[in-house]
Amino acid sequence: MGRPKGNVNPLHKERLEEFLKEVTNVTGQRITQTGINKLTGISQQTISKIMNGHANLTETTAQVIVDAFPDVDWRYQYLLGYDDYKTEKELTLAPLFQAHRDSNLLSIGFYAYAKLCDISISDRWDEVREIPKTGSTTFGEALGNLYTLSYNGKKVTLGLEEMSQLENEIYRFVKFRLMELFDGEG
Repeated sequence: MGRPKGNVNPLHKERLEEFLKEVTNVTGQRITQTGINKLTGISQQTISKIMNGHANLTETTAQVIVDAFPDVDWRYQYLLGYDDYKTEKELTLAPLFQAHRDSNLLSIGFYAYAKLCDISISDRWDEVREIPKTGSTTFGEALGNLYTLSYNGKKVTLGLEEMSQLENEIYRFVKFRLMELFDGEG
């Protein structure tokens, strides 16, 4: 009698299919179930069951598959559906993007104030998001000159840390001035 059947995670099939498409894109060659078997030692029957949605990937199987294709820079945790970060770079950048999203409220106020002063602000967040895919620049380089502020034909470039400091200084100043209003009320 075989192992008891449990629920099959459909994400395993989807992500394995996605992974194999990526292998084809990176290597220029379509990989077959037999090819996976030859490279990994995982039986063709097991691969077929996963690809047909009749079996789950195990951590070991996912790790072996990912390790067999080092040019496809994927994490086995993504393949298993543990998270949504395909590569180590995406995983490393996740807290940075979360911090960017979390600071948006402060940024919106800062951008509005700058607009009132006829200062335009542009950023390179879209380019930073593409770095894991394109490798067109380094993270340090992109984060070092992430924002450009323009006023009367002059431009100033700020990094992420400098911009955060500036936003926080303005926030503290505005908060201080607003609290002064309440201190006068009694």
